[in-house]
Amino acid sequence: MIRRMVNEDITIELNTEHALSPVCADISQINQVILNLVVNAREAMPQGGKFTLETSMEHLNGSSAGKHSSVAEGEYVVLTAKDNGIGIDRELQNKIFEPFFTTKEQGTGLGLSVVYGIIKQHNGFIDVFSEVGKGTTFKVYLPAQTAVTSTETTAAQKGELKRGSETILIVEDDKILRELLSETVRTFGYTVYTASNGIEGIELFNEHSGAIDIVLLDVIMPKLGGRETYEAMKKIKPSVSVLFVTGYGPSIIDNNILSDDSVGIIQKPYSAEVISKKIRDMLDGSLSQVM
Repeated sequence: MIRRMVNEDITIELNTEHALSPVCADISQINQVILNLVVNAREAMPQGGKFTLETSMEHLNGSSAGKHSSVAEGEYVVLTAKDNGIGIDRELQNKIFEPFFTTKEQGTGLGLSVVYGIIKQHNGFIDVFSEVGKGTTFKVYLPAQTAVTSTETTAAQKGELKRGSETILIVEDDKILRELLSETVRTFGYTVYTASNGIEGIELFNEHSGAIDIVLLDVIMPKLGGRETYEAMKKIKPSVSVLFVTGYGPSIIDNNILSDDSVGIIQKPYSAEVISKKIRDMLDGSLSQVM
């Protein structure tokens, strides 16, 4: 999976410790964390380089946790992602986990905020170490479980990923988000088509409308926006199911469109659990419009 996400001029090194303690985690969400870190590293090495992914164990207490002095003392499983790319300026390092903050000319700035949110949900934390011109290291800490009984579950374990075998069209102009979303949705079992803008999306939908069960449609796109794309698809197939994906609130979509039972909306950033449930609810005809 990682190899598919990076360019051929990037070398991948995996260093995994075998004697890791178990963690209580949503596998799909951790997969999403890894994908985001891989894509972030790829964008930091436009001329190629080396990406290293490591796992290890660390014992933390008040003094060793550094700026995270409030974390619980104990054993942690650590996932480390390193690149030797362009690096991040020190003044920007405290902002990179904020939603919509990005140093890229094209991008939404949602990738690392999604990582931060997922790790926070798992009672963990993330550190970043970077130097301009030398590269960046992200260290993800997840609390280790030393003894877990069948009745001891965390919120992550209770969350159930909804799966399926239908066909989904993703229309998203942001390349990084498009790749991450398509990889995530494929892990749920779905067949996926992708389009980088509304015009391309309409062409794909027109060609495969009989096979496509639902469209995940970005609202703000160049060339043709989400609303116009939806209206064109509805002319091709009036019963088309569309899940609008937006970084803004639901007010960005007209209420008369949202009143259609075959239309839903989900706000970025979202977890794998949330998007899987939204998709499944729409396909099963039980969509709730609650964000």
